[in-house]
Amino acid sequence: MSLFNQMRDIKEMVNHLLVTYPHLRDDDFKLVATYLLFEIGGREKADKITATEFLKNYSEAKFTNFESIRRVRQKLQEENPELRGARWIERKTRGNNYRKDGL
Repeated sequence: MSLFNQMRDIKEMVNHLLVTYPHLRDDDFKLVATYLLFEIGGREKADKITATEFLKNYSEAKFTNFESIRRVRQKLQEENPELRGARWIERKTRGNNYRKDGL
């Protein structure tokens, strides 16, 4: 059984991905794609299923929801500055300026 399959919950798995693959910290689409690749069972298993099978399984909630992964990533980065991506400060500064100045 892989390390990913041994992890107990979404938070633990997302944390592992953010630590192991820093390039995922600023890109939710890549984070979710990588998460789902591991959830499927790796590249070999992913190569064996068709896009139609994947979409059917995703629509039947057999995989973790995109929004759940995104929210967990957001909370982890809020609580752990070392998990923040390079663009995190830029986004926060821009958001704070908008709230303050309306710009």
